[in-house]
Amino acid sequence: MKLRKKRLNEKGTALIMTYMVLICLFTFAAAFSERSISDKRFAEMSAERVKAFYLAEAGVDRALEERRADSPYLGMLSAATFGEGEYETAVTQDDPTDPDDPNRHILSVGYLPTKTDPRAVRRIVVDVSESMPPGFFGDGNKGYAIWSATDVTIDGRNRNEVNGDVMYAGDISVSGAKTEEEENLMLAAIVNGDVINDPEASPLPRFDFYDLMDIALMQVDTTTGKNNYYDVDRIKDVETGKDSFPDCSACPADKPDCCFWYQYPTESTPGIPNVVYVGGDLAFSGNIGTIGGFFVVVGNVLPVPIGESEQDSTLSGNGTIKGCIYSLGEFKINGGAAEGINIDGGVWCEAGATLNGNANVAYNGTFMDAIQHIQTPGGGSPFDLRMVSWREKLD
Repeated sequence: MKLRKKRLNEKGTALIMTYMVLICLFTFAAAFSERSISDKRFAEMSAERVKAFYLAEAGVDRALEERRADSPYLGMLSAATFGEGEYETAVTQDDPTDPDDPNRHILSVGYLPTKTDPRAVRRIVVDVSESMPPGFFGDGNKGYAIWSATDVTIDGRNRNEVNGDVMYAGDISVSGAKTEEEENLMLAAIVNGDVINDPEASPLPRFDFYDLMDIALMQVDTTTGKNNYYDVDRIKDVETGKDSFPDCSACPADKPDCCFWYQYPTESTPGIPNVVYVGGDLAFSGNIGTIGGFFVVVGNVLPVPIGESEQDSTLSGNGTIKGCIYSLGEFKINGGAAEGINIDGGVWCEAGATLNGNANVAYNGTFMDAIQHIQTPGGGSPFDLRMVSWREKLD
């Protein structure tokens, strides 16, 4: 009797343990399932928030394109469907009392899937300015002879001189120096101004190239009947002597820099520079004489003689440029002979500046000021929009 009772107790205990194990398994399974569902929902929410963020960025892009298309650039842009969601954008002026204020605030909101029934909402605030960075043109007396969005390389073994400040975002080096101390001494002897490294110098601040191209097309030389727009074919004509850039060889003695000016300044009127729009690489070679203007180059500035490699032309070319060169590519000088290549104005470049051979680059405040105050068709700004700040608005 006792043995049978003992066996019944053991069976009961085993049954209870089995139930407990099953309960634990069911509990773990339910918790795991709930966790999986929660993780899946969290992943979906994260993906939706990312999509809403991209929708807000699309709204910013639309506001910028509206401005570039000369459309109204203030007020509320109507909500728009984009992909799986919607966005709306509001543009306000920094100083509503100043109609010429170039600063704007863009608030863009992305909704997923709709504004009326959103599961995810993201907001982006962007401050933009239709002007260049402070000090980009200098103050008339002191300013940047060279502004490079990447590196600056100067050959210290030849006669190179920079009169003005040098701004660069990457590295600066002087070839021919054996030590860092020697490089610093050579650099100080070459640059008569401040040498400033600032990552904010990149990317290169943008002009409004479409407006500048319009200006170049409208600036017609009354003598030749030609305008200041140079496409690839016309550049080839310049290289072969069939055409030329604005030339100072015929300037009167009292206006030796007349090739820079489309309209020479007077006591009562500001001057207008020749806007020389170059639709390709700009090549200076041989004896270029004295040419002038504000050269807007969408390719590279390569002073390499036709048919020769850059290596072979390090010491070739001489002449003077009265004005400034803006290049979205790299800028190189390979000055030759005793005169070398001299730039009286300044250089702005995206992909690095290199001075080889004999070269002299000098800041010219008068030219810089004229470029800064160019009037575009319709009285607009010659500058593209520049993002001053970007942030996400969390509330």
